[in-house]
Amino acid sequence: MDPLRTVAPALHDVRGPARRHARAPLGSGTAPLGQPGEFAAALGAAGFTGIRVEPVTHEFRFADVDAFWTFNKRGNAPIALLHQRLAPERWQRFEQDVLARLRERFGAGEVAYDQTALLGLGVR
Repeated sequence: MDPLRTVAPALHDVRGPARRHARAPLGSGTAPLGQPGEFAAALGAAGFTGIRVEPVTHEFRFADVDAFWTFNKRGNAPIALLHQRLAPERWQRFEQDVLARLRERFGAGEVAYDQTALLGLGVR
């Protein structure tokens, strides 16, 4: 299963260009602590008790693809790192590819999607 498809569906379209332009496996595999049981086990191993792992969903809304992309290239750690890693001309090709895919997916209007995070709670 593609974790970007389930956790951040709007970012799923970034994975292919990341592989093509940077040879980076962005979004492949399971995210660290991305499963409730794994998260709870890590908290337990760190000495926490009374552990709960709660999914929390937030709706993201952006005026358009450009606003969505601006937010993600600054605030999404893997994309920001990729931006630093790529030479300017490679970043430009990557960005053009991503924007074309996102515009194909979302069109000219608003970009809206839900994203779920796991919050771990415990006492120590």
